[in-house]
Amino acid sequence: MVLLFFPIGAILLKSRSFAELAADPAPAKASTGLTWWIGSLVFAVLPAATLFPFKEFYTKWQWQPTALFAQSITSQIAIWTTLVGLISLTLFLIWHFFLNRKAQPTADHYGLTSHGQLEWRTIGKSFVFALLVVLTGYFTLLLSGSFLKPTTAFGCLRSSR
Repeated sequence: MVLLFFPIGAILLKSRSFAELAADPAPAKASTGLTWWIGSLVFAVLPAATLFPFKEFYTKWQWQPTALFAQSITSQIAIWTTLVGLISLTLFLIWHFFLNRKAQPTADHYGLTSHGQLEWRTIGKSFVFALLVVLTGYFTLLLSGSFLKPTTAFGCLRSSR
């Protein structure tokens, strides 16, 4: 299913509706050389190094499954990804304000704005694009589930015998 995202995305980007999303990004003003390699190494190791310690927070804090967070493993992964995201954001901001200051990057260089301002139309199209790609994958998952296990997914549409 995940591999289907790439061709579906490519097909949608070639359509008239989403062609403008395939524009070239602004030239990067980022680290190069040793700084780039150190940053890449840190962000590659960070998720793997924190997986088990951060997943343990769920049991250390003695959280119990609730109606909102009914699955303990999914909640552990949500805690882990949230904490890795916060650490990554903190490291990025430290890098941006202290180490990358000479390059004077703007929000355009990070892909957050275009020509110095938010383009709400592009943001909306990007959301619809992402939604269509994920829904296509999910639909194929449901469809394959209905063929492989008739009692799930679309199995409820079959007549009972």
